[in-house]
Parts: sequence; C-alpha cells; structure tokens
Amino acid sequence: MASRQLRPRAPTRSGDFATALRRLERRIKAAGFPREKSLRSFDFDADPNIDPATIHTLAGCEWIKKSQPLCLIGDFGTGKSHMLMTLGTEAAMKGRRVRYTLAPKLGHELVEAADEKQLNKTIARYGRGDLLCIDELGYAELDRHGAELLFQVLTEREEKNSVAIASNESFGKAHMFRRTRARRCRNFTGSMVSRSLPSRLDVRATRP
Repeated sequence: MASRQLRPRAPTRSGDFATALRRLERRIKAAGFPREKSLRSFDFDADPNIDPATIHTLAGCEWIKKSQPLCLIGDFGTGKSHMLMTLGTEAAMKGRRVRYTLAPKLGHELVEAADEKQLNKTIARYGRGDLLCIDELGYAELDRHGAELLFQVLTEREEKNSVAIASNESFGKAHMFRRTRARRCRNFTGSMVSRSLPSRLDVRATRP
C-alpha cells in the first residue's frame, strides 16, 4: 500500500511515523485484499447515482464499532467488490482488524475443516476480528453443507463482530440459502438503504 494513501491517516502519537506507517501497512496486508483499494481512489463520477454521503458515513466505521453488518447487493460490474475492499481498507487504516475472503473459498475451507475435525477451531478463527469481508456470495454455488457452515460463521459473529458481504441477486434466490435466509435477512437489511440505482447497486446496513 502506497504511503501516499496512508500518510494522512497515520497515527503519530509515538512520534515515530515510519513505525506507525509499517503497522498500517502490515494491518492492511494481513487483511488479505487481492488488490489495493482506498476511498481516495474510488471514482464516484463513474456512477453519479451512488451517494457519496452514504459511502463516507460507512467509511467512518461507526457500524463496525457497534458490531453491525453491511451488505452490498448488485449485478455484475456494479462495483460491489471494489466498494467492499475500499471500506475494508478504510477500517484497517482506522486500526480495525479486518479479514477478506471469497465466499466459495470460505465454504470450501470450512468443509475441509469439518472433514479434518478442525471445524470449531476454524469457525472461532473467522469469528475473531473487527470486520470479516465476504466477497462473491452467490456467484458460485455452494453445496448445502458448505452453505450451512458458512452461516455458522455468521452466527459466530452475530452481534459480536461485523460482517460485510458483497452479493449478486442470486443470494436471495439460491436454493442453498432459503432455510437460513428468512432468519438472517433481517440482520443484513435495515433503514440505511441507498436510493434505487439504475446500475442496481444497493447498499444496505443497519441504522447506526
């Protein structure tokens, strides 16, 4: 991560800027983002229907402080993954412990952990940290077992630590989520909803 992005937000209480910068870089690297993204690099002009005020409010991370969830819903190419990584990076820059993963990868890891009798340990590991970013939920079909284990991770984090999810429309339609969706949906939707966008990117979170 370029120091140009980190410099304005780097803490200087210790008087050692270089040390603070390295800590920030390690925290962002530890999150596991596949690409560098930041709020400064996000092009709001590319889609004027996206409300910058809503995004900047989310970037303030109050919802993470309150252990609330966030869901970014939209079609392919609407910027969900970019926004997910952007908000995750902003959280890491503010000192939050962040972890990024793909939903299919997480489901596969959980199934393997169950086979190796390491499921509880793996779920506990994903239950820690201030923010877990789960990308591409709904793009690749999970089998029922993988989906159920993924939702065990969500249950582990519920009301304790935040989860941010990027999903396409099939999240609400996929058969493997039907049983759990009714119980979980209320936790991923709330009154902070962006207006309907032509590009079909919907930003949802609970009210702070």
